[in-house]
Amino acid sequence: MAWPDESRRVASTATVIAGLVFRLLPDSVGKLLLGNTFGLTQQIILIMALQYAIGMWGASLRIYLMTFNRSAAMLGLKVITVIVAVGFFVGGGMLFHSATGAAAGIAIASTLTTIVSLAWFTPWRDGETSGEDTGEDSAVVASEADRIPPL
Repeated sequence: MAWPDESRRVASTATVIAGLVFRLLPDSVGKLLLGNTFGLTQQIILIMALQYAIGMWGASLRIYLMTFNRSAAMLGLKVITVIVAVGFFVGGGMLFHSATGAAAGIAIASTLTTIVSLAWFTPWRDGETSGEDTGEDSAVVASEADRIPPL
């Protein structure tokens, strides 16, 4: 994929830790940062941090698709992700009548679309190289990218 595995793990972990820190901030410090909205924000910040951490994996898949000239697949994936996210956002908000429900809906949508898209495109199957020059020409690399199933 576009990011090395370690970078994705570090970025995802840092996002979740940042969300946890904001969730555990004392009210006095939180009100200095966000004013009177801190109490409401504190309810959804951890859910949104989880959504962003999971969303990073989906974003790296879209970068992978663009890198191997699969723009149509990337665009289709992005459209589906947005439609599912809006549907789950509205559904969660209507079901639970709260911002927490809407945030949970977005997190669930991000999780589902990331898992399904990673299973669908399986970028790790195309033979990852360690960055060394293998001597393959661009026609061979292009034919490997063509094996990715269309969306």
